[in-house]
Amino acid sequence: MGLFSKTVSCIGLDIGEHRMKLVEAQKAGSGYEITGYGVVPTPPGLMEGSMMIDEPGVIATLSKLVGKVQLGTNRVALAVSGENVIVRNLSVPVMPDRELAEAVRIEAEAQLPIPGKDVTIDFIKCGITSDGSSRRQEVLTVAVRNDIIKRMTRIAAGAGLEPVVVDVEPLVLQRALKTLNPALVPADGSYVIVNIGKSSSNIAVFENDRLSFTRTLGFGGDKLSMALVNHYNMPLEEAEGTKKLIDFSGDSDQHGLTVLLYQKAEILLPVIGELVKEIGRSLDYYLAQHRGQRFSKIFITGGSAQLKGLDAYMTDELDLPVTAFDPVRHMQLSGKVQYLEKEIQEAGTALTQVVGLALSEVE
Repeated sequence: MGLFSKTVSCIGLDIGEHRMKLVEAQKAGSGYEITGYGVVPTPPGLMEGSMMIDEPGVIATLSKLVGKVQLGTNRVALAVSGENVIVRNLSVPVMPDRELAEAVRIEAEAQLPIPGKDVTIDFIKCGITSDGSSRRQEVLTVAVRNDIIKRMTRIAAGAGLEPVVVDVEPLVLQRALKTLNPALVPADGSYVIVNIGKSSSNIAVFENDRLSFTRTLGFGGDKLSMALVNHYNMPLEEAEGTKKLIDFSGDSDQHGLTVLLYQKAEILLPVIGELVKEIGRSLDYYLAQHRGQRFSKIFITGGSAQLKGLDAYMTDELDLPVTAFDPVRHMQLSGKVQYLEKEIQEAGTALTQVVGLALSEVE
């Protein structure tokens, strides 16, 4: 099983610190439809960030999730992200495919911070360049620690699933975007995808549709919730609901807000500003290292991407068009999940990763 393997169909699965969720998808005419959906809370103590602390507990919770969803397959696609992934863009001489894999491995191992025997390396060919005297094969190389892959596949198998592919988060998000609405992608293929999760955010830069840069920020939607919890001593659940009522664009009629809600907005705007500044610094760093390059657009995904007016606020602050990408808007719902329509639509941008995983295996 390689990092970019392909089979006939599968489920997209995300085992998160706060929630486990899955989506099953299939082709529907010229588009795609969701045929299975489920989410359960991850009990405290099972996960710490992306690290699994209690493997039997994770398997037990995942088994409950799988058992409550009517699925048409047990094939599952998994994703690794953040510090668990090492991405390198390499350039090697043009050579036959049978020799390319070995050449890429040798070149990649020379740049890895950990021994090559401890990682699985896979790659995608990204075109050929020429300087007039020689031709070189450009490749995107991804390395993931073997112990991470073994643990993920072991947990999936323990819940009765058949792992068929392990992918990496930035490419999964890109797949969801380009498969469901390719018209959104800038013509020059230069854009950024920011996945804003509960406890962290991941930035992925694409140049000419090639992944060129990734960075993980220790900032997610939880920081907004905790700002309200700490300031007002309110329950976490109330804080989660409150932040969804606030319009971050600054275009809302503030006179229409209650005084208390307006005050809460004043607490949260500086916090979300921290995230946007960190994104801006990351992009400035990238551009400083790659003179002459530019971004045409930023896409935001993840659960916190649905905050009201966040895309408009980021557009103003970063001086780049920012769009919240919701995969559900570009898919149909099969009869099996129609009764979950409201829940699925509310999940929206939080499903981009699991949808992208499921689509990787849909012909």
